[in-house]
Amino acid sequence: LSSIRVGTGSIAGVVSGSKTYASAGLTGSKMGTFTGGYVVCGVGRPSDFPAAVAGKIALIQRGASIKFADKAKAAKAAGASAVIIYNNDESALTWTLINDDDPTATTFDWPLAVALSKKDGEALAAASGDLTVTLREDDYASFNGTSMSSPHVAGVGALLWSLDPSATAGNLRLVMTATASDLGAAGVDNVFGAGLVDALNAAKQLKPALFSAPVTPTDQVPSGRRTLRRGRT
Repeated sequence: LSSIRVGTGSIAGVVSGSKTYASAGLTGSKMGTFTGGYVVCGVGRPSDFPAAVAGKIALIQRGASIKFADKAKAAKAAGASAVIIYNNDESALTWTLINDDDPTATTFDWPLAVALSKKDGEALAAASGDLTVTLREDDYASFNGTSMSSPHVAGVGALLWSLDPSATAGNLRLVMTATASDLGAAGVDNVFGAGLVDALNAAKQLKPALFSAPVTPTDQVPSGRRTLRRGRT
């Protein structure tokens, strides 16, 4: 998760009673919030939408080689006010309504459309009631790959260099690699590299003297009660 240009990201959510389901907006979707009942609409074929979906939320499963855009258009044609498409596997929910082969995709009046995981979608398909679907602008986004990890590693390198300007690039690289939290296959691997960079542990290894602090005095209280630290509540 990282900050991005203000207002260029989005945050989505589906709420059922007291439960909130993690979701993602489909690229091109209308922004907004809608609350109402929902109707299970199969995999989004035009024949899968009953008349009862008009004015409600269409809950659609991914699959049948039907594009997300076509599912959303069919839902809108049936009168649905919002669309939830849930996954049919465990892949990421990075979906779009904008297809290069559709010249009207960027100007079409898409409905509010969000994506859910396979598990959460199946849970809703087996239940009923009202949902609140939200998609709004946000200043943060999640990405993966070296384009996202590189600036984080470079930032940690800059922090470490500020602690020890005489350190070489090789020194900093060794410290960051040695203190990273291993991910994926044991040791360095092609997917996660050396692991998750850990700025604090790297700094402690590079300049341990800067992180040694005196023990905070304590007031001892009778056995069976907490020990209170000065200046804390």
